[in-house]
Amino acid sequence: MPAKILSVITTLKDDPKIVITSLLNQTVKPQRIIVVCGTRAIYNKVSLLKGKLPVPLEAIYVKPNMQEHVGVRVGKAINAALSTINLGEFNYILKLDADIILSRRCLEKSLGVSADLVGLGPFMLVNMKPFIYLLGGKWPETPADDSYICLSFISRGLKYEPLPQDVVVLKKGGVGGGWRYYFLRGVDYYRSGICPLRMFRIVLKLIRARRTLLPTFTFLGYLTALFKHKPFYSFAPIIFRKSCTEGIFRRLKKLKRLLSKFHHVKFISYFEAVLMMSWLRLIFL
Repeated sequence: MPAKILSVITTLKDDPKIVITSLLNQTVKPQRIIVVCGTRAIYNKVSLLKGKLPVPLEAIYVKPNMQEHVGVRVGKAINAALSTINLGEFNYILKLDADIILSRRCLEKSLGVSADLVGLGPFMLVNMKPFIYLLGGKWPETPADDSYICLSFISRGLKYEPLPQDVVVLKKGGVGGGWRYYFLRGVDYYRSGICPLRMFRIVLKLIRARRTLLPTFTFLGYLTALFKHKPFYSFAPIIFRKSCTEGIFRRLKKLKRLLSKFHHVKFISYFEAVLMMSWLRLIFL
């Protein structure tokens, strides 16, 4: 039975023509496309395509509050689109940014991995059943909206696959936003249960990828939320334990490879056991 996909494209000023063309060229096409526009000019432009494409397309104008974080604005825009749809008619939601290009078999490959969530940020293919069950059929209106969905799925043991290589981001390497953009995402990462060491590694990766020091405000936001005792999301305790244990396992493997060069196999096993028991006591007790 072919998958029924609802595609929602969000755009503020970017012309979504490129990503719409990419969707129509897919070997597996969506059953419906909704473009949520943040400006009247883009809305009027997209509205001209209605009834002229092989896939039903609809344009919606949602006036953005520019004082809000972009993640919050995106969440509100997507929910405006979802409120007009019977979600039970579809198997997947495909959330797309307007500034990306998909290879011809991108959707086919993403469906082929049989994951509950594929991608993050500009491309997210979300299984409808857990989306309705865990999130009530509503997109999170938070600064880190994509991470919220990803972590809530992971906390329930659902399968996640990273952003496909078939997705080309046209604005790759952009800084993402000003200091406030990163600061509020840092607060959200804390509320999601990301452990401090993992947060530090995320910040370093962002600095290298975007070639700017602005991501340091992510860590400042995280620390601010920590000291102010910001409330956690419901899935945060599970994510904290997972991020901590995965981090320690990763470092133990590196240490084991290093020490095994000296043939101290028994020492490694003993050291590994003692360190792991100490870490588990720290987490669970």
